[in-house]
Amino acid sequence: MPIIDHSLNFSSDDGVDGWIVMPRAAFSLEERIDVLSGRVEFATELLCGIVNGIKAAHEKNVVHRDIKPANILFMDDSMKMPLVSDFGICLLRETPEGKRLTEVNETVGPRFFMAPEQERGGIADVKESADLYALGKLYHFMLTGRRIHREDLSVAFSNDELSEDARFEYILNEVLAKTILESPEHRFQSCDDLLKVLVGFKTRKSGSSVAKRPTNVQSADQSPPSQSALDSFYRQYLDEIGKKNFKKLEIEVDVLRSNFTNTWENLRQSVESNPNDAADASKRLIESQAQLVGYTLAVARYDCVELFTPIKRTIEYILAASDKLDGYTAVIGIPHPMAGFLYMAMSTVALAFENWGILEKCLNSKFEWGRSTGRQVYECGFDVGLFFHSESFGRSAPKIHDMYRELLLKKPVLEALGKRNEDIFDSYVQTQFLMCLRAAQEIHLGNQKVRIWSDYGRFHEERVERLIDKVHHDDEFSRGLIGAFHETRESFFEALNRRIQVAFEFFGNGSGYSYNSVTSWEPRS
Repeated sequence: MPIIDHSLNFSSDDGVDGWIVMPRAAFSLEERIDVLSGRVEFATELLCGIVNGIKAAHEKNVVHRDIKPANILFMDDSMKMPLVSDFGICLLRETPEGKRLTEVNETVGPRFFMAPEQERGGIADVKESADLYALGKLYHFMLTGRRIHREDLSVAFSNDELSEDARFEYILNEVLAKTILESPEHRFQSCDDLLKVLVGFKTRKSGSSVAKRPTNVQSADQSPPSQSALDSFYRQYLDEIGKKNFKKLEIEVDVLRSNFTNTWENLRQSVESNPNDAADASKRLIESQAQLVGYTLAVARYDCVELFTPIKRTIEYILAASDKLDGYTAVIGIPHPMAGFLYMAMSTVALAFENWGILEKCLNSKFEWGRSTGRQVYECGFDVGLFFHSESFGRSAPKIHDMYRELLLKKPVLEALGKRNEDIFDSYVQTQFLMCLRAAQEIHLGNQKVRIWSDYGRFHEERVERLIDKVHHDDEFSRGLIGAFHETRESFFEALNRRIQVAFEFFGNGSGYSYNSVTSWEPRS
């Protein structure tokens, strides 16, 4: 936990008083344990950060002795940096016995997480391995939301958990069975021992006995997946959604993020010195992620709002993939169109199939972005600049939208969705128009920071008019679509021309931009 400032005052009788200033944390691990349950990659990544914090303490001869979920804090919702806090009962191993605040036989430590030697109240036998015991129990709690009684590993994971995810068996045998042991000498003896196993687990390649699911990790020189790969993944996820296996599908997102990370790291190394290849690299990155694209298409096709949040978090994860990287801005921006493509694909497919739950989420949910620019803001998807103004495309929204449309109109996508080229083209243009209306709605509600990105001006008039006409004449369609604006049919049409005018003022009124769309709309018989 960072120390911002401190003051220590020493008196003549060896007394000391003072104060310490630390950042105010947003929440603890205990308060967000429901976010972690079953998410193996996420929990493992967090544990590595926690273990590194404990390792730093051990290197200073400090045994924490109070590792528990309430003492792991986070500064923001990203949960990217776990902070180890509350060293109030730590053991400073070099402190003379007469200077200790806790008695020799006093039991101190967190219930459910403390090592057996702590329960016995000893000091001489409380060593770094006591923290390793607590870290093992913490890992299990992060993964399951349950606590293990003492060292009873036979009930650590249920049969269903072990059969659903083979990684739990590995964690049981290689982590828990080497940390949650009564005898200290039989445990891992250092944080490095534990970190070696965790890092090896994180970087384990597909095809291992640990991860039995199909993965799609590709290096930069591999060709994009075939039609059969995309269709296979898409059908697989449709089937799981139909069976309402939402928990299994949430876990699957961890695998997809890992696949993306591996591919992005390989791709960056191959183009990091040549920014001229950035646009092509962005496209190749999207094409390499057939599994993630299939997942997103399936969620939008089935209007599975239960899985919108995992996709949203994945999009935010991709947006942050370049944080803290140095190099050409074009190369650093390569992952951003991947995030934007998932957002536009989900929105377009939701509209094409009239799936109003997902469309409402796409038009109203706020995404975290901008940390690489030092801004860290939360904005509606249509207002996220990195989706449409990525440096990899020279901040050209028209070029990025051209690529998004090209990828969505490819034969593999059309065949998987069972839609014609015209259907998806219509829905893409109409989705952009709806985003423009939502932006104008925000502006009229007083949110003056909202921007309307340039390519929203490139509407096709007849396609947009078809959408508005259908909203006007089809009551069921009208209720679904207008529900995304959280207003009545009357208020939507009352404000429609004012909102269209906002788009026209951005693009058609002396801006020099080719504005091929409606400037107003009136009902027709």
